[in-house]
Amino acid sequence: AWTPPPQIPDNTLVPVRIGFAENTLREKARAARGRWDPEVKLWFILYGKIKGTVLEKHIVLDASTMELIKQKAYNTINLTGI
Repeated sequence: AWTPPPQIPDNTLVPVRIGFAENTLREKARAARGRWDPEVKLWFILYGKIKGTVLEKHIVLDASTMELIKQKAYNTINLTGI
């Protein structure tokens, strides 16, 4: 069974993978003020906005994705005002 990532601060941008045909999930990502990054084909959403929702199960935490994020410096962005 899937378990949520441990202790992610609410103001952390997390990568979320949503399939092209998953219109409902894309709408939820937009409603949570997520941002689409076409280069890496992932949504980036503040964890606090998706904690406890179906989108939480789509967070991507594999090593290659995390390395890409570090290169793009997404992990240093703080969007508490959103």
